[in-house]
Amino acid sequence: MLRSAARPQLSTIRVLVSLLVVLFASGGVTLLDSTAEALHAKNRVVSGALAVGITLICAVMASRGLRTAVTVWCSDADIPFEVTSAATHIASIFTAVFWLLATEFANMGAALPAVLALSTIAVWCAVVDQATMRIPTSAAYTAATLTLLLIVVAGLFDSDASAILRAVAGGFATALMYLLVAGATRGGVGLGDVRLSLSLGFVLGYQGWPSVVAGLIWPVIVLFPVVIGTIIHRRITRSTETAREIAAGPGLVAGCALALALNG
Repeated sequence: MLRSAARPQLSTIRVLVSLLVVLFASGGVTLLDSTAEALHAKNRVVSGALAVGITLICAVMASRGLRTAVTVWCSDADIPFEVTSAATHIASIFTAVFWLLATEFANMGAALPAVLALSTIAVWCAVVDQATMRIPTSAAYTAATLTLLLIVVAGLFDSDASAILRAVAGGFATALMYLLVAGATRGGVGLGDVRLSLSLGFVLGYQGWPSVVAGLIWPVIVLFPVVIGTIIHRRITRSTETAREIAAGPGLVAGCALALALNG
């Protein structure tokens, strides 16, 4: 009984440690980003290369640091996903790309830690979704809670209450749109995607309503070639698989990254 009771507590501690690693890495990059302009004025080439290098290192550290939490989340949701070296490499690469887009183009200011922390979790959710067609509920809720907390801190730091309200409205508006799509497609978009879209909508809303709209459009653009390619492949192979077997998570995350970068 004692061992059974200790397991949930141990899992919670492991998740918290993983999240602390993510927050530490996100904070480091944010601090670097805030001092980059002064360094950039002195030596443009060196400061730019240094900033990119540190961002990549911190992104990989955050992604790898989250592996334990991903294992716990998948285990709690009975999702048959193993955090292999290949999955770790894929998550690290796409997290690094997201971080570079966020730091170089998104112009999120004090909300940058929210974007970086969220993207680390969201990319892992996309990797799990691509492999299993499921997104851990705990991961999506953790992403939403952590993102909203960091958004509130950012809004208070910037003395911009309207940005906080816009972020909350953007998050729920995005989630509502995907909930309607999930109902209309009857499984084409799952509830896991809806939960994940809530936190993505928070950061998009903080940046502005044009970003929220772009965040709804870009996933469609990203997923469209995948859907068409899958349909063609199934017609050629005469497969009886349904469209439900196309993971929407990767498209949501990629669309969010593009929306933030292009509307920054």
